Amino acid sequence: MRRLFVTLLLASATALLASPSRTATPPETFVPVTDAVLNNPAPGDWLRWRRDHAASGYTPLAQIDRTSVARLRLAWAWAMGPGVQEPEPLVYKGVMYLLHADGVLQALDARSGRFLWEYRRDVPADLRGSDPVRNIALYRERLFLGAQDGHLVALDAATGKVAWDVAAGDYRNRVNYSTGPIAADGRIFAGQTCGVGATAACALSAFDAATGRRLWTRESVAGPNDPPAHQATWRSVPYERRRKASFWMAGSYDPELKTLYWTTASTYPYPEIHRGTGDGELLYTNSILALDAATGSIRWFFQMQPRDNFDMDHQDNPILADVVVDGRRRRAVFVIGKPGILWAFDRETGEHLWNRQLVTDQNVYASIDPKTGALVMNEAIIPKQVGVTQLVCPGMRGGKLFQTKSYDPARRVLYTPVSNACTTFEVVPLEVNASGVRNDRITHMTGSRGNVGRLAAVEAASGRLLWNYDQRVALGSPLATAGGLVFIGDFDRYFRALDADTGKVAWQIPLSGPVTGYPISYAVEGQQYIAVGVGGGTPGQRNLAQLYPEVRSPIGSNVLMVFALGDGASAAPTAAGVAQRAAAPPETGKAAAGGEARRSQGTPSRTTPPARGWYTRAQAQRGRIAYDARCASCHGKDFSPDDYATGLAGAAFDWRWRDRTVFDLFEITRTTMPPGEVGTLTPRTTADIVAYLLQANGYPAGRVELPADPAAMGRMRLGK
Repeated sequence: MRRLFVTLLLASATALLASPSRTATPPETFVPVTDAVLNNPAPGDWLRWRRDHAASGYTPLAQIDRTSVARLRLAWAWAMGPGVQEPEPLVYKGVMYLLHADGVLQALDARSGRFLWEYRRDVPADLRGSDPVRNIALYRERLFLGAQDGHLVALDAATGKVAWDVAAGDYRNRVNYSTGPIAADGRIFAGQTCGVGATAACALSAFDAATGRRLWTRESVAGPNDPPAHQATWRSVPYERRRKASFWMAGSYDPELKTLYWTTASTYPYPEIHRGTGDGELLYTNSILALDAATGSIRWFFQMQPRDNFDMDHQDNPILADVVVDGRRRRAVFVIGKPGILWAFDRETGEHLWNRQLVTDQNVYASIDPKTGALVMNEAIIPKQVGVTQLVCPGMRGGKLFQTKSYDPARRVLYTPVSNACTTFEVVPLEVNASGVRNDRITHMTGSRGNVGRLAAVEAASGRLLWNYDQRVALGSPLATAGGLVFIGDFDRYFRALDADTGKVAWQIPLSGPVTGYPISYAVEGQQYIAVGVGGGTPGQRNLAQLYPEVRSPIGSNVLMVFALGDGASAAPTAAGVAQRAAAPPETGKAAAGGEARRSQGTPSRTTPPARGWYTRAQAQRGRIAYDARCASCHGKDFSPDDYATGLAGAAFDWRWRDRTVFDLFEITRTTMPPGEVGTLTPRTTADIVAYLLQANGYPAGRVELPADPAAMGRMRLGK
């Protein structure tokens, strides 16, 4: 079986080519990626880091769902170059843009992996095989790459030829890029990575997308232009010695508020007895910053770990979502860092909404106020002299480190991976280690039962924990899908699909090596694909692997693996019945005149509704009034919903509800809707809304009203 699998990979994969910029076929006319496109990506595209400006890590495609996932098969694979890989490809109009280690970027046909062109950067020899760059940006007619040598590069998206190249940092000063930029409003926003030994603070900068001209820079530490009270958090340490504090994971963007959301990391040396900062909070390390996209000025910030002594970075993909909190609709932003605390803030004002501990144990904080988020640090673990050791939970690998989280807007649920692991830090002289610590000793966390990996499902409106999926081996980053699945991989080579509602394993497959990439989903010509990178394991993964020595995972080769449904899958429906589908006319999925959904080639065909009606026209009319008042703001009055909503008419409805009962539809409406106001619909009103949905999907009316009776509705099977 292993030999067959390797043969399949070799037959599907193509080796890297060795020219600076090479094109296999003449480029077709490239359709620019405008701000309008980025603000509302087509369901079949994956256009930026974690897909959209909200950094949701969610696909509205629903062809691969809990019923069909058993038919998921390897569609194609592509061999990648050597080095540490954590890739997240982009896909636009059937073309995949795949970033390799060491500055190699390739364009591939997203249906088959057929090579289109490549860009190969001349990376300095002392950088080759070093830290990866995780993502790229696609905007207008160009691709944008943050390189390991500290340069920001713009490429022609149709050919891979260099449009401009600017030196934004100097890797020889430990300042470069390990994450790519994001783009909006004519600007490219790129955050730097700074290592121990960096001679300055890291910075987030905006560049003109057309020319590469730097427009503004915001450093991660309080400096001369910041309020004196913020500078005073560094005590006697002068500005010139406030160093590091990376922006090493890409942020998110609110196009209405014109605001960027980015997280920061720790300074160095780590122990305050080496820094001379005493009990200073060290602004703006380990914080979330809300920045004016036009100027870089701070609109608000929240420091999630002041006075860091143990490299407790708060690097994350800040997820943006609108939710109802305590009866009030909020524009929220959600973030998490190494301590394993998930935070929710109002993204307009910075007001703390809630926080939730996701790891089994922590000793970083003495307390966190559940209402205000006010922090009290645990003084007992702060080192007072060189030579001491201290167990810190979570440790330097998290909590949450290199992983991202995802958000399902239909369920209003966040899916967040954490690692239940602790680190014993030893404070050493700076001559021994410039960071001031040794941190290579890790241990299992109290309460973990030997399980390091955890994926937590959390209700976005309240922070309520819905379920945990725990396993022995640490987990990577999740991909939430409209098909009711969450895809996630691990160091032990397994790539799994979990049921989004329960956390139970719905599908799994062992791959050729540790899953190292950020999974994505896209669609071409009606076929949905799931893509993920595998390879030799990242340094973080291999460090955590000390906790499960029985797991032997190969170093292996780097490969991108792409999966699709076998056995003749139908065209990919979207969760929301979105007007513009991956491979269907705009009217597909909308209710047509008379309530009958239109059909188009490639979508699931309509099955014949029952001849005998289950509801009355008067009941459906009441349901329509209730639907317009309580449901239409998300699902649309004409069933053309926004990205938050599931499909309620046409092919998307058929796909989800075929062979299920009317009671299933009634129960999910009653127990989950409206978001943030569950329980406000009476059983009678819920039945009326279900009657209206039946009418909208072509089920005929009768003489008896649909009863709010589980037994009766359980005998009514949809799609028959």
